[in-house]
Amino acid sequence: MKKQVVIAGTVMLLVLCFGTAGATMAIEAKGKDRCIEWGYMWSGMSDYNYTYTWLYADGSFYTDEGGSGYWMKNGAAFALRYTDGCEPLYAGTKSKGFMRCTDGGGGEGVYIIKSTKKRNCEAMMEPESVPAATGGPTGSSPE
Repeated sequence: MKKQVVIAGTVMLLVLCFGTAGATMAIEAKGKDRCIEWGYMWSGMSDYNYTYTWLYADGSFYTDEGGSGYWMKNGAAFALRYTDGCEPLYAGTKSKGFMRCTDGGGGEGVYIIKSTKKRNCEAMMEPESVPAATGGPTGSSPE
């Protein structure tokens, strides 16, 4: 129970950072770009939609669907916020959590994250969105 309270408190702090300051830097980025595969399911959907996403060390992200924004991580707490669409905020842990539109238009759901190999992101994305180590710009978030 104590661990859940700590994680919940950290998630709320991340949400506040995103909501009030539009945070642009990742906590615990560890100086390297990472690839994740994650599924999201908006209310009304019957199954998860999966996407590959580069989490750049500078705190930005870019998905194989063309979405972009900023992410933060602190211990087990994780938050990701898009800067396009309904500007959804995803918050929870690095394996699962909730999501909600922040543009006032409603919409909510859940997400899950799976680890994946960098080559999967490289195969699914345009060359300009792939980090420098694999041929593209490091830390970019194409507009």
